Amino acid sequence: MKYGVVFFNETENLGDDIQTYTALRFLPSVDYIIEREKLSEFVPDKNELVSIIMNGWYVHDICSLPPSPFINPLVISAHFTDHLANKKPDYFDEYFYDFLKRVEPIGLRDRLVKQYLDDDGISTYFSGCMTLTIKPFKNIKKENKICLVDVDKDIEKKVSETTKCKIVKHTHNVNKERNMLLSFNERMKNVEDRLKEYQSCKLVITSRLHVALPCLSIGVPVLLIYDDKNIDVKNRLGEYTNYVNYISKKEFLKKPNYDIKNKDDFLKIRKGLEKRIKEFIDDSKNKKLSKNEDIVYYQKYFVGAKKHLHNMLKSTINNQQSRIKEFEKNYKNDVKYINKLQMQLKLYQIENQMRYDALFRYKNESDRYNQIVNSRSYKLYKIIKKPLGLIKRILRIKR
Repeated sequence: MKYGVVFFNETENLGDDIQTYTALRFLPSVDYIIEREKLSEFVPDKNELVSIIMNGWYVHDICSLPPSPFINPLVISAHFTDHLANKKPDYFDEYFYDFLKRVEPIGLRDRLVKQYLDDDGISTYFSGCMTLTIKPFKNIKKENKICLVDVDKDIEKKVSETTKCKIVKHTHNVNKERNMLLSFNERMKNVEDRLKEYQSCKLVITSRLHVALPCLSIGVPVLLIYDDKNIDVKNRLGEYTNYVNYISKKEFLKKPNYDIKNKDDFLKIRKGLEKRIKEFIDDSKNKKLSKNEDIVYYQKYFVGAKKHLHNMLKSTINNQQSRIKEFEKNYKNDVKYINKLQMQLKLYQIENQMRYDALFRYKNESDRYNQIVNSRSYKLYKIIKKPLGLIKRILRIKR
């Protein structure tokens, strides 16, 4: 039996490489490094079956599952979505379920996906996360330092103000382009070096599950900054609050606690994971490739066809993007024209309002004029107007 390890070459998260590192330790050998987002395209060097451990987050590319017929998978510690939303993925269809039925029971690392699959009649169980199987490294010297991993500025400031320990900061965000230039072995070494650094710390404070769980597993006191108001965080991390010490950001800023002692409840999960993986490795030795499968035909009629389809889709998308850019350009011009029209309309409305106000004032003055002209006093005034004028002229002459 040949063995392969699942690897996400284009990751921007060190946690993906930690998942690969974790699976690597259980395999008798590594004959193939298989791209996680191209499991359906995998073709071995010859007609043979390759056993893999499918742990981690699937699927970003919805065409990557089901895996090719040359893969014998153990689906364990898995998470299936193509987004973060609280919604069943669109690719959870009959074709995908046929694959899951062939390899069930499915080991899942969170309750949300388990609920989806249970509702659709797939046999599942909560396996927990495989990072809980990482063992402590030997000869790691403890240092009086606190490691902060992907926490915000408020947490950093609070820690710096309330402890005399040395503070080191890390992130699990990685530069995809630079990371892809590294070899597989270099990336696995980076994972191991980071885990060893965590193990040397007095305490690790993090907002990431895949920092907290490995630290828990290697015996490092760890505190998870956890906000259960975020529905995605709650769905993926909620189960692990039973095993990891956690606190909300608000509570930590109010009263930080550095005297953390890890729980050991996770050891039951570790034991279950190790037992299931050992059974899979033992059983895989007797697995044989179906005689109906042939790498030449699969390469030609599936992989080739899929790549052709992807190229067609890519071309279509590029054309659509060009059309979108043209639309955006026209839209900007239209917006300018609309803004101009709106300004003209506004001026017109102002002008009309001024006209209306003038007419209103004219009407009021006209009403007052008519009221005066038709009054009795004004009529009397008109009667005496001429004699008064004559008297005024006589007076001026006498002067």
